[in-house]
Amino acid sequence: MAANLPANIAEAFKNRLDIYTDSVYLNGMTCVALATGMAKESLKGKYLDVCQDLEDIINQAAAVKADPELYSLHTKFLGGLPNEEIPDRPQDEPFAFPGF
Repeated sequence: MAANLPANIAEAFKNRLDIYTDSVYLNGMTCVALATGMAKESLKGKYLDVCQDLEDIINQAAAVKADPELYSLHTKFLGGLPNEEIPDRPQDEPFAFPGF
């Protein structure tokens, strides 16, 4: 795939994926486990990676729910710029997805 990129772009991406050393089996099994919905009550909207002990996190669901900062990604703005308010905007036009 990188061979299809211009040389300067390919060089910029060279070795970028070398930091990912986790087993593809572990990645797949973590995705399958989460896709079953086994932890949706406690982990919905949370950020995890496969290095986390999923079973331990699920066993401590009460602690995860009690601290909204655990396993969360968020953005804070300098100067107190608003991030919580959702501006009013026109309703999106419905879109029919193929196959549905």
